[in-house]
Amino acid sequence: MAIQFEPNPAGRAGCHYNTQRPLKIGQTLFSPRLSARPMQGFWQRVLNIFPQERGLALRLGLVFLGLFLAVAFWRNYVDSAFIKRYGVQEMPFMLLLNGLLTFAILGWLGRLGRRLDDVRLLSGFVLAYALMVLGLYFLAGRGVSAAYAVLFQLLYLQDSVLLVYLWNIASDRCDPRQGRRLFPLFTAAQVLGTVLGNFLTHPLQAAADPNLSLVLFGLAWLGLGLYLASGALGPAQAHAAPASAGQSMPWSRIPGLVRTYPVVRFLLVLGLVPNLLLPIFTYLFSVIANQAFANEADLMSFLGLFRGAMSLAIFVALAVASRLYSRLGLATASLAQPVCFSLVFAGLGLAFNIYLAALGQFTLRLVQQAIAGPVNKVLFGLVPTEAARWCRVFVRGTVVKIGVLLSSLVMMLLSEAPPRLLVAVALVLSAWWLAETWLFRRRYQHSLKQVIAAGLPDYDRLLPANAGYHLADPVEMEQPSPANEDSPAPPLDPAQALPFLDDPDLAVRVQAAQVFARSPDPRAIHRLLILLDDQEAARRAAIEALAAAGPAAQPLLTGALLLASPRVQRGILEVLRRAGLRDFDPLPFVGRQALAVYDRLAALAVLQRQGPSPSLALLATHLEQVNQRCLGLIFQALWVRHADMRLMYSALRTAQTAAVVELVESALSLELARYLVPLIDTIPLAAKVDKGRRLLPVRQPAGLVEALNQLAHAADPLTRALAAFAMGQYQPGPQWLPTAAALLFDDDQGVRWAATFAARRCTGREAPLPEAIAHMDKFKGLKIFAGLSLAEIMALVQLGRKVALDAGQVVLGADQPPADLYVIVEGRVGLYRGPADFGQAPMAELGAGDVLGAVGLFTQSPTRLWAVALEPGQALVIKGNELEEAMLLYPQIAVNLCRHLASRLQAAGLEQA
Repeated sequence: MAIQFEPNPAGRAGCHYNTQRPLKIGQTLFSPRLSARPMQGFWQRVLNIFPQERGLALRLGLVFLGLFLAVAFWRNYVDSAFIKRYGVQEMPFMLLLNGLLTFAILGWLGRLGRRLDDVRLLSGFVLAYALMVLGLYFLAGRGVSAAYAVLFQLLYLQDSVLLVYLWNIASDRCDPRQGRRLFPLFTAAQVLGTVLGNFLTHPLQAAADPNLSLVLFGLAWLGLGLYLASGALGPAQAHAAPASAGQSMPWSRIPGLVRTYPVVRFLLVLGLVPNLLLPIFTYLFSVIANQAFANEADLMSFLGLFRGAMSLAIFVALAVASRLYSRLGLATASLAQPVCFSLVFAGLGLAFNIYLAALGQFTLRLVQQAIAGPVNKVLFGLVPTEAARWCRVFVRGTVVKIGVLLSSLVMMLLSEAPPRLLVAVALVLSAWWLAETWLFRRRYQHSLKQVIAAGLPDYDRLLPANAGYHLADPVEMEQPSPANEDSPAPPLDPAQALPFLDDPDLAVRVQAAQVFARSPDPRAIHRLLILLDDQEAARRAAIEALAAAGPAAQPLLTGALLLASPRVQRGILEVLRRAGLRDFDPLPFVGRQALAVYDRLAALAVLQRQGPSPSLALLATHLEQVNQRCLGLIFQALWVRHADMRLMYSALRTAQTAAVVELVESALSLELARYLVPLIDTIPLAAKVDKGRRLLPVRQPAGLVEALNQLAHAADPLTRALAAFAMGQYQPGPQWLPTAAALLFDDDQGVRWAATFAARRCTGREAPLPEAIAHMDKFKGLKIFAGLSLAEIMALVQLGRKVALDAGQVVLGADQPPADLYVIVEGRVGLYRGPADFGQAPMAELGAGDVLGAVGLFTQSPTRLWAVALEPGQALVIKGNELEEAMLLYPQIAVNLCRHLASRLQAAGLEQA
């Protein structure tokens, strides 16, 4: 007797709203499995760092802290020593010289980067840099004034190298979504190091020779260089480009990239304009500070205390301000920096004094480190793959120094002019930057779609204009209507065609539905809804008719949507989309589906905390697949109003998940995004459940007993059966008996058999493995079923029949007309040219997962070889017409058959043919 977890999807008797139907499901979006422990403790609640990220966050945070602590007190020493020995009038020339030097050094590091990764490059640079600073200590102690000019060049050189390579290392170890959480923390470590270094400046200056700062800096960087060289930071993530990829690009390609990708253009602006403005502001601040303080000691103490207090205030504000861009979105948050520059320079134009300059520097640093810095670094992760690594090196290195060079030239040309003229130039540049940012904000969603679409097929070209495409299902081709000459053709009048919608003949139902596609009639809407769960030809005709009905059908469609079966829901959503009903509100449907997904995730978290168990693993796999089916329905509902959702759903299975999440957040309303983003974001399972509980009344099972009891009452019969099987297989006991006893009266036979197994095992009796579970476990490992969900595998197994094979039995004979496909489940089958060869070694051997008869079915020609069982085994036999129907419903089977036949050709050496 066939075991069915759901009614026969092809039969007329299954045409009602609550019929479940196997779906085409691809790779799960809820894997890999991660820790499901409740979010608690300082790391997760305060810092938003998940368990698997703690080591990386701590190591990188310490590197940022140590590097910038040493840089802070050293910067105060170098700035004050240079200003008082050479004067602020020499700064433009020194910055120009530094730009040329940095060009040369970054170019040389770029060539090395084709052979070495960023960690090795940075560690080598830090070690060499520390040794040079220690050498300059001895020159400064001997009174060599040129040592201070060299120190100035080294100070601004390290700024450029750290900007490129230190943040490259962080970006390679965090995807863009992780970057939104971790980059503000790395920035906080950088600011904390700066705070400590600045407050150490005055005690060091008062207690010892100021030149001692060089020794302390050199020793600190020597230790950090050795730490980086030890490989403690670990390898880069899989999304990071190889060290040799994209380091150089012909200059002729750059204009094309700028025109094609708005994000590349914007990043070039971010690399150029701020570095035109920052040197101008630094120069103006130095002019004001030099006028306000008479000697080097007072200036050094002021710089140390002011920068320390400023950094401390930024560190405190960082906890709040760093979350601002998450609430506003990346594109809107990008406006903060140009607006801030515009206000600061406008203020300096009105009042040129130390108080306003200090306030301006504090504001610029706060916005840069709390908002603009993390935002800009996340944007680098959204660059198209072909330009990603090149863009990071070129923008952070070459473009930055072009900005510094141009700024230095402007300051040199205007060195004799009043400082307010520089302020006016800076205001013009700030206005240009603000306009570019506003333009990027308007094109942000388009830019994300470009990144996501790269490497994906153009679905609009692949699909016909009127083809129905289901996000949660494969593309289903319309089946030809069966001809029946005895069936009366329905009349063209809609009133007379109504009764024929219930005709037992498929061809008549199809023709009747087509009448309403030409002449819509509100009286037919309810019956057409029933046809959405009919055979595919009638279903397609019903979709066309309902779409033609337009707004008249919307109330009934939206009313039936929430409680219908998934197959009917997909049909309703396709009707809404094709009818252009843009006023459809997806929030109730999305909220209901999201709640079901979060409920299953909560149960899944409990299952994954248990010990190894085949039954729990099988149940967990099914829950993940059902969740993905629901996620497909959510995206299809959003597709009604957002044309990009088809692209988004397809890209979730690629490396562009982070860009998809960004686009979903920016394209959807706040309510919809709050439900959906945690489900598709790259965060651990525990974090998904925690976010879901804050949004919706998610059931939180206290333990395994509660979780399995909850799943045993699910609407999906396969979930109920697998839950009952887990009760009997994993730690059976009396705690499961009430639920198992209730499931003995379930409407589904497969559930009843699993409940019988559980009830016997829980009372200490032996019980055979339920036949359906045994088949599922056996068939899911076969190559032809790869990529199919458990529900789909069960539906396919029910299509065929299981046959036992005896040793020596002829499975297929030569010249036998093609009729069936044989899937070998157990044993070995040999291929022979004829009966005379049966006693010899076969031409080829087939084992579990291989198929017989596929070539004959596809070519409709008799087989030329004999297939003989070499040992006892088992095969699944699927009739040719049922196989064709299965491939229409589940295209993955056709893909698997193609792979199988290709491997057979390759093994035979015939792939060239």
